[in-house]
Amino acid sequence: MGKRAAKGAGKHWGHAEEAGKAVRWLAQRDLPGPELLAACLSEFDHVSYSDLTPSLNEAVWQNTSSHDVLNQQCPLITGPILCDYAEEFKSHSIVDFKSVSHPLLLAPYMAIVAKTIEQTLKLSWSGVHIIISESQCHIDGLPLDLVAARADLVTCQQGAAPNKTPENLNNTPTGRGVPKDVWAQLTTFSYRTYAPATEASRLSGAGAGVSDND
Repeated sequence: MGKRAAKGAGKHWGHAEEAGKAVRWLAQRDLPGPELLAACLSEFDHVSYSDLTPSLNEAVWQNTSSHDVLNQQCPLITGPILCDYAEEFKSHSIVDFKSVSHPLLLAPYMAIVAKTIEQTLKLSWSGVHIIISESQCHIDGLPLDLVAARADLVTCQQGAAPNKTPENLNNTPTGRGVPKDVWAQLTTFSYRTYAPATEASRLSGAGAGVSDND
C-alpha cells in the first residue's frame, strides 16, 4: 500500500518501492511509518523530483529550491540518494541535513547506509537520537519529537554506540496497526495508479458488458 500510495503522489516507481520498504521498516519497530508517509505524501503531493533533489556537498545537504514550501527536504527523495552515496559517508564523520520534513522517515535509509559502510550511525534532531546499525535500532527522545513535521537540522554521525544492553534495543520487529484514517489517506493516493475505466475496458473485462447474459 505504501508503494502504491507513493507512486500515486507522483514518486517514481523506484522511489515508491523504497518508500514502501521504509514504512514497513518503521512499522515493524512500532514506529509511526504509515502516519508519517501519509503526512509526507500530502505535503509534497505531485511536486517534481527536480524541486525536491537536495544540493549536496561534503558535509551539508539542503534543498535550494525557491518554491515557497520546498526549501525543505523530502525524506522519500533524500533517503534513496543517501543510499546511492553511502560510500561517501566513509570519509565524513558528520553530515548535516538542513530543514528535513518528517525526519524519522530518514531512519530506514540510514540503516541501509550503516550496513553498506559497516558502521554504526547516530541520527539526531531536536533532542531525538537514533542509534542505527545493520542489526540495531535504539531511540532516545520524546515520542512527540519522533513525529515532528520538520527538523531545522538533522545530524548523522559515524561511530556512535548505544549505551544500552542488547535486550533493550529495538531489534525485534513487532508490528504496528494502521489507523483507519491513515489507511484511507494511503488508499486515496493509491487509487491514482489505477487506469481509468473506458467503454472498451468495460466491454472486454469481467461482467456481461452490453448484454445481460446471466
